[in-house]
Amino acid sequence: MTDQQSQPDPTQEQSNKSLDEAKDSAKQFIKGKTKQLGNTLIQWLPLGGTGTSFIFALIHQEWFIALILFPANMVTVIWASYTESFLERLQEVFQEEGRKDADKFMTWRQRINKERKTLSGILPEILCS
Repeated sequence: MTDQQSQPDPTQEQSNKSLDEAKDSAKQFIKGKTKQLGNTLIQWLPLGGTGTSFIFALIHQEWFIALILFPANMVTVIWASYTESFLERLQEVFQEEGRKDADKFMTWRQRINKERKTLSGILPEILCS
């Protein structure tokens, strides 16, 4: 092998780093957009059902049905505003709970490893006696 073949090309390393950064950026973008889309659907999907029924009743001049559906539309708009804050706060709470549970798990794992080391020192003595 020659020296040029054994040493990596700096421009190729740079392009690989750029490609990895672009992949990570794309993953973060897709993850954020997916979460945002899910939250938006949860917020506004109820309005789609009642809103469609309300508009249909207005077009067909079903005034009584439109009058009955109007309060339902207002409730779904309030629901959309409520769920946005609710979902954001719920995410914050469960992220913190997840951190606490991960810390508890690591403490438990360290305790198990410590006990295993203690038992590995004692067990041969018990078996050999």
